[in-house]
Amino acid sequence: MNMPINTPLSFKIMIVDDNEFYTKIVSRFLSNNLKKLATIKGFALEIIACSSYKCFSEKIDATVDLLFTDYYLNDGYNGKHILDFIKNKLLKCKVVVVSQVETLQTAFLTSLAGAYEFIKKDENTLYECNGIAESIIKEKLSILN
Repeated sequence: MNMPINTPLSFKIMIVDDNEFYTKIVSRFLSNNLKKLATIKGFALEIIACSSYKCFSEKIDATVDLLFTDYYLNDGYNGKHILDFIKNKLLKCKVVVVSQVETLQTAFLTSLAGAYEFIKKDENTLYECNGIAESIIKEKLSILN
């Protein structure tokens, strides 16, 4: 599939976490680390941050390639609701569930529900998110070339 000459290739990441400070940290980390790759490979990078299910449901669309979501959100929703929403809307984005709590429900059952991966929140989370984003970007670029 060839991209039209005047249309820049883009990669869109969405981060959903009810902790706005944490969302900003993840957004800034990914932006800073993926900027160089975007410049070298010639694609536009957009990162959307949401701190609620409502924000997520209003901003998600078919152009989002990758979504990192906390499992438990303060507004009564969780990662399973996010995965169900994406499945019901037939969206193709990959979903990575991130949680401080690693249980059968957060890790294994979200995988069964369609999560691309589960990451436990710890000191390596930012690097794991970045590695996953880089892999998915490279995969998308290889498919388009």
